Amino acid sequence: MSPTSHTSNDRSDVRPARLDHAKQLAATLLSERGEASGALVARQLHEVLRALDASDRHGFQRYLAAEFQPDKAALRAAAEHYLADSTAEAAAALAQAVDPPRQELLRRMNLAPGGTGALIAMRSEITPRLRGEPELKLLDADLRHLFASWFNRGFLELRRIDWQSPAAVLEKLIAYEAVHEIKGWDDLRRRLAPDHFRRGRAGRGTGHGGAAAIVPRHG
Repeated sequence: MSPTSHTSNDRSDVRPARLDHAKQLAATLLSERGEASGALVARQLHEVLRALDASDRHGFQRYLAAEFQPDKAALRAAAEHYLADSTAEAAAALAQAVDPPRQELLRRMNLAPGGTGALIAMRSEITPRLRGEPELKLLDADLRHLFASWFNRGFLELRRIDWQSPAAVLEKLIAYEAVHEIKGWDDLRRRLAPDHFRRGRAGRGTGHGGAAAIVPRHG
């Protein structure tokens, strides 16, 4: 076997190995009982995910969407119990049965430093695929649900954005403004001028590693 072909085969073996490793770490993370050990596994999982290429990240996202579903038997039993006896206890049991293990996995992935940002990046990657791959909507719905619970006013410190705001925050505003594209620093400075009709708010999470959420506003 020539050195070239050997190197090519080695590279082809690495990709599935990394993806399989990510899947194994995800399953391990969900099974962990201690928060400290869970945070360690979450950190390892994110390290592996950062090493994946776009194709393998897509494969991992499809894995998250397809696996970690609610237990059908438990869900059916809880639903039948609720229909027969619509008590608060039955409703709580049904809500617990409906909650997919995938949401708990995503919560645990958020334990790692930078976990929130990684999950936000994951959703940004799957969003363009939702129409062609409706199965990813399950993962998208769980991410939206978790973000809605994490990023509320009780967990955010709101600050006005102006030209004196940290450069890192201004760079994020330029990068992520989706409604009215910001065409560089001069355009941003004009929009942040005191007499301009647009204002912004930066919400810095108190429980999510200080990740900044940029919310441009009118008026």
